[in-house]
Amino acid sequence: MTRVDLTTRYVQGPQTVQPKHGWAIHHSAGPRTFETAAEEIAHLDWIDTFHREKRGWETGIAYQECVFESGNSYRTGDPGSIRTHIKDQNHLYEGLCFIGNFTEVDTPSDEALSEAWRIIAASALPISGGHSELAVEGHGTACPGGWNTSLISESQPPLKPPFLTTARRFSLAMAVFMRTTPTAPHDVQEQAGELFDRYIVRLPRHD
Repeated sequence: MTRVDLTTRYVQGPQTVQPKHGWAIHHSAGPRTFETAAEEIAHLDWIDTFHREKRGWETGIAYQECVFESGNSYRTGDPGSIRTHIKDQNHLYEGLCFIGNFTEVDTPSDEALSEAWRIIAASALPISGGHSELAVEGHGTACPGGWNTSLISESQPPLKPPFLTTARRFSLAMAVFMRTTPTAPHDVQEQAGELFDRYIVRLPRHD
């Protein structure tokens, strides 16, 4: 699976002045399978052109993130930016689009679901719902199809802490004894091109 940042390829909208509520899940309602990453990017270019020229959306491709059946994902919009994926609510939600048509009961591939979960977990924003659930009255839609978006979070097994070396055990023991924040990481991983640390314990420092 490949993760590619394409934000310099597409027009970027303004940043929101308030925190986003969460993620809105979409589908593109188009083709699902592509042979190569180059074909996937070419399809994103087509969506961008369609959104600009046919829909009249100045920022073009409507989503912050696009995930293909291959498990490849592409960042198309800056985090926190305002794109054009939910009428009158673009400032409230980040948009993640599964590329393909899932109008029937079909669900995205396991690879796509896992990659979407990695993106969402790295953002610290929850899944607010599908486009159809979040649309304002009078602008209902079948997007993202007939599948349950809760499958995204269920697709990724819980994180397990790494093996505790002697040095880490000593560091934790000293942290508990001295009542300081420990330096031994619980988990260090790369998600969406960024490193995230979690700790086994966090203790208050002395005043």
